[in-house]
Amino acid sequence: QELSKSMHVILKHYILHVAEITAFSDRYSEFEKLNTEVLGVSVDSV
Repeated sequence: QELSKSMHVILKHYILHVAEITAFSDRYSEFEKLNTEVLGVSVDSV
């Protein structure tokens, strides 16, 4: 809750889609400039 008070949050749920994860990673600096944090959630085991 504290995180969402100070910035935008994108919560991305995925099932091991490497290309999509890489695309978010490649654009991380753009999200930073927009004061946005991207959080990924996976159901895959570690």
